[in-house]
Formats: sequence, C-alpha cells, structure tokens
Amino acid sequence: MAVPPAGSSGFNAPVATPAVAVLASPTAVAEAIEIKGLVQVGGQFNLIIRDPDASTSRTVRVGDVIGGGKVRIRRIDAPDSQDPQVVLEQGGVEIRRAIGV
Repeated sequence: MAVPPAGSSGFNAPVATPAVAVLASPTAVAEAIEIKGLVQVGGQFNLIIRDPDASTSRTVRVGDVIGGGKVRIRRIDAPDSQDPQVVLEQGGVEIRRAIGV
C-alpha cells in the first residue's frame, strides 16, 4: 500500500474549476422559431410559425413582432418561388430562414 505524501490526507479533493459564463447567441430566439409554412390569403402572404415557448402554431405577417417581442418579421424573399426565404431580425441582426426546415 502506497503512503500518501507528507501533509496530505490521502484523499483526492475535487479541484475547483473557474466558472465560465455561457453566452446565448444574440439571435437565439429567432433561430428557435419554427417557420412551418407560407400561405397567401387575399393577396397577402402569411407565415405559419411556432414560437419556442408556444405549444401551438399561429399565422403572422411581415412587420409582426414575435418571440416574446424580441424578433420582427422583416420580409419574405421570393414568396412565389419554390424556395422562399423568411428574413427575421433580432437585436439588429437579420437571420435568413428557409420555410419548413
């Protein structure tokens, strides 16, 4: 049996590690919003979305604020194409999102 060094109790005490702050992405809410679909009603495009903290989907339009007031729907690029893109804005940063992805 090995003898512990002098001044040691023989037990391995847990080593404290410095706390590291994990910063959330400045666009985390916008990235978490689900863009489920795009519909045209009366000549106006509406998005079907689900907020990260909601249990159901809802429809919104360009200019609406979602994500607990943190995200604005800026525009829909190429709504008539096969691959339209939704541009969301959070904290002054624009985020492009594909529909249904």
